[in-house]
Amino acid sequence: MHEAWTDYFKESLNLLGKGITPEKVYFRPQQDIGAPSVQEISDITRKLNNRTPGEDSITAYLVKGGGRTLQRKIQIMLKTVWKKEQMPGKRNCATICPMYRKGNKMECSNY
Repeated sequence: MHEAWTDYFKESLNLLGKGITPEKVYFRPQQDIGAPSVQEISDITRKLNNRTPGEDSITAYLVKGGGRTLQRKIQIMLKTVWKKEQMPGKRNCATICPMYRKGNKMECSNY
């Protein structure tokens, strides 16, 4: 079944294979919009409620617990991303968790 999921996601997430070039899906930030402020990061952090960690094993609880110090560090990282327009290292990684909807459980498209 592992191979079925691999093939399914390779096909469904392959934009180039569907004739969509990165230029068509990539949008540059408007020139007059700056990187997020510490206050904006604080507002977003306060709204986090997901207990499941990401690829980096960091939970929302840990981010909230980091307080203003961590928010400033996040802002420094975001300013760099904003300036370079490139995510650092493994930050381009995501974990996909298919959720069953209905139909045959052996068909990937039913998730």
